Amino acid sequence: FLAEPVLLACAALIGIGTLLRVVPGFAALMLGTVILGSGIAVANVLLPAFVKSHFPAKIGLMTAFYLVSMSGGATLSAVVAVPLTIASGSWRIPAVVWALPALLAAVAWLMHLRHGRGEKAPVARYGTLWRNPLAWQVTVFMGLQSVSFYSMATWLPTVLIDAGLSRAAAGGHLSMLTLLGIPASLLVPVLAMRLHDQRLLALGLSVLTLAGFAGLLVAPATWTLLWTSLTGIGLGAAFSVSMSLIVLRSIDAHEAAQLSSMAQTGGYLLATLGPIMVGAFHDLTGGWHASMWLLIVATLIQCVVGVLAGRRLTVGSSGASGEQPAGAANEHRYRE
Repeated sequence: FLAEPVLLACAALIGIGTLLRVVPGFAALMLGTVILGSGIAVANVLLPAFVKSHFPAKIGLMTAFYLVSMSGGATLSAVVAVPLTIASGSWRIPAVVWALPALLAAVAWLMHLRHGRGEKAPVARYGTLWRNPLAWQVTVFMGLQSVSFYSMATWLPTVLIDAGLSRAAAGGHLSMLTLLGIPASLLVPVLAMRLHDQRLLALGLSVLTLAGFAGLLVAPATWTLLWTSLTGIGLGAAFSVSMSLIVLRSIDAHEAAQLSSMAQTGGYLLATLGPIMVGAFHDLTGGWHASMWLLIVATLIQCVVGVLAGRRLTVGSSGASGEQPAGAANEHRYRE
């Protein structure tokens, strides 16, 4: 099947699913959520492979472009949702507004299809990758940075409020943490593609996150802006690295789709445990120290896995280990 019609269908599903959530009734809400989530999931898997296939000489730039679109869109929606709800008197109006970009994207894909056949979508046959150490390293790196991000997105305001900050200040620090991911999404993929390998980049960004967590552990109410800024830059940039590694550790679009499917499925499944475990540790101990230590340990593991995933290798589909050096045929990826 062709990649472009699949991405067209994904955009349409996102728009339709969002609109269905506006319809009164629990069934419509659940159906819309399933449709919306399906469109997002398939598009997220295909986009790295699409970039690798269509923009082999501009992988860093195009990866940066769609990551900024993701981060910027999420941040913008969070910023304007409450004002739109207050101005309109209903939460349904903002939901309708956010269906429009997806439907416009579907129209854009349709116009693109009218001027060309498109290319075959890579099929995510990733059975052998489950026995591939490098694929697992990419997956675990994505999962661990996602554990930290979603834990912070869920619990950071509560951590800061319990440390003595006001609700408004705590919310402002969470906004700062998420906003700092936007410039990171723009710069890091381009830098990652230009480096010989990504070991130091993955390690350095993980250390930034580690420093932020350490500050929140020992002095959450002092230099709070510094701690949240370090954490925000580290986590936002680490996400960009994890998405870039999907492209860099694969030879072609087919392998990129396989690795993307494995890394995002396994990574986000791992990420679901983060907020749950952080909350559970808080309930068990009555404070946030154990929870922050949990995130620190996870980030220390992320440092190690990041160095391994950042090696200049590609996963292969022929053997059990399947690791191959990134050879001369792939040199253009590092020379945009």
